[in-house]
Amino acid sequence: MRCFKHQDEPAIGICSNCGKAVCQQCCRDEARQIACSETCVQETFLAQQLNSRLRQSLGVGIKPPMPPSVSTYFLFGLILLLTGVYLSLQRGSFDMLTFAVAAVFFVMSGVSYRQHRNRCLSC
Repeated sequence: MRCFKHQDEPAIGICSNCGKAVCQQCCRDEARQIACSETCVQETFLAQQLNSRLRQSLGVGIKPPMPPSVSTYFLFGLILLLTGVYLSLQRGSFDMLTFAVAAVFFVMSGVSYRQHRNRCLSC
């Protein structure tokens, strides 16, 4: 394949905007893409910006943050666990209800985290 401007030069790449073959002299390396002219450089830059904005607006390729329910359930479980330990030490007997509710909150935190992780496998 030959350069579209310099027919005697071999092409080293293809312009990412217009698809023309370019030689070493015509090639402009712009952000991991090749362009053949200043116009194509600007078009390539605008296309990259548009692509980036579309990815952000649609959430493609961006891992969403952890949902607040995971940390909230975990925090409530920790508070209830510490409260159960305190009450057990104060009363001298094991406070089963507080530990059971704390365990429920820990399980809810784990389930919420697993759902988030399963939803984000393709992110």
